[in-house]
Amino acid sequence: MGKKLQIFIFMFLIAALAFFILPQEIKAQRWCNLCAMDLQKYYRTKYILTLNDGSKKYTCSIHCAAIIIGAEKVQKIEAADYMTGNMTDAGKAYYLTGSDIRGVMSMTSKLAFAKKAEALAFQKEHGGKLTDFNSALNAVKIDMAKDIKMLKQKVKNLIKLGKAVAEANSCLACHGTDGKGGIINPGSAAGYVPAWNRVEFAEDIRSKAQLKKIILEGFTKNEENKKSGALKMPAWKSFIKGKELHALVNYVWSLRQAN
Repeated sequence: MGKKLQIFIFMFLIAALAFFILPQEIKAQRWCNLCAMDLQKYYRTKYILTLNDGSKKYTCSIHCAAIIIGAEKVQKIEAADYMTGNMTDAGKAYYLTGSDIRGVMSMTSKLAFAKKAEALAFQKEHGGKLTDFNSALNAVKIDMAKDIKMLKQKVKNLIKLGKAVAEANSCLACHGTDGKGGIINPGSAAGYVPAWNRVEFAEDIRSKAQLKKIILEGFTKNEENKKSGALKMPAWKSFIKGKELHALVNYVWSLRQAN
């Protein structure tokens, strides 16, 4: 067995093991409801917000959680323990802000710990200030303007890559140049492949997370379309992955009309 094959098998087994030990909540909800970041990757900084109507929002970070908290009525906030990824009551967690760990959606990290002793031990190695949830949330608000400026630049770069991904994978062959006009789709409700800049697309696609799921799994709007012989959006999970997938989502989203 060649060395490259051995390395591949080893990395595959590690990835498979990591999936099986992930908390069940992370397996159930794959993408951040706000930015569509991969929650399997960011499971140690994840948040689960239970709204007053009982529905839940999942985010990759306290940054995204803070935006939802500011816009929705939230009755329960759970944060991932940075050491294990297991969810804990955010209000009872211990926080380290400003450690040398890279922030998620922020230039400054804000990490939650279920146990104070583990937070203090982590602080000795990585620095940062020990605080509570309310103080960490306030730090997010203080950092919000500069973080959004930084994220906007990142999104610009992602959009450029996303356009290249769309062109390389023939997305524009169906959805039209710059997603502005789809090809004829006999038997479908609209009669054409959805254009990314039309209002109908915005009505159907409500979040980046939903868009990412459709790209990966494919989509046929309803059973009537399936029976009528309308073209089906194919699944791209075997072809578009990782950063390229995230870039494609940001490119398509940049063309989407506000709704």
